Amino acid sequence: MKPSSFQRKSNPMESIPGCYKSSYTHHILTSTGVPQLDFLIGGGMPIGTLLVIEEDYAGSYAKLLTKYFLAEGVYNGHSTCFSTLHQNPRSIIQNLPSLEEKEEKSMEKSATDSKEQLNIAWRYANKTLESSDLGGAKGRSFNLNIPIPSDTLEKADIEAVSIDDQEEKKTTQLLKKFHQTCKTKEFLINPGTQIKKSNLLRLGVLSIGDILWGEDITSISTFLLAFRALLRNCMGVGI
Repeated sequence: MKPSSFQRKSNPMESIPGCYKSSYTHHILTSTGVPQLDFLIGGGMPIGTLLVIEEDYAGSYAKLLTKYFLAEGVYNGHSTCFSTLHQNPRSIIQNLPSLEEKEEKSMEKSATDSKEQLNIAWRYANKTLESSDLGGAKGRSFNLNIPIPSDTLEKADIEAVSIDDQEEKKTTQLLKKFHQTCKTKEFLINPGTQIKKSNLLRLGVLSIGDILWGEDITSISTFLLAFRALLRNCMGVGI
């Protein structure tokens, strides 16, 4: 009997730092920077998707999640592009949380404790927590009290996008700058061609519905749809 010549074709995106294959689908995922959130959404964010978070009244949770998302990108060496009108985007980047290393036993205990504390639907209650569910984080945690060292940020490919007060809508300006970043850094995917890019792009915008944007719900919805369409043709994720 001849041995089988079948070989599983590997996805080139699996070799990108911070990317891993889903335990349940064929998608390649990357971490949001919050292991507990990764668990809730099936292991992480699929490449080419947009995660929209509805802010609480103070907007604090969305801001924290954005910081974790950006910090995860910095430590994985991902290219990052971020914008907000709520405050100077550069000030948020300069205060991203630093990585807090833990011993193996501490990481396992943290993962177990986090699982017990999750208040999720009953169908997840008895689910076995696999290492792949935590994705690239694998128990990784960030220290909000200590920002990422300035020398680390200087080496990182991270860009703060400023929006000018022009006649053109602010959301249109931002979308054009995101698209230009994708094109210039060669993260756009051409249909029918092999993926050669060995890195990931993280695009982030905070408080898109803030009054400072001065746009109605129709403009915001149009922006989100266009943003999602851009990511579907890009080696990246957005929040």
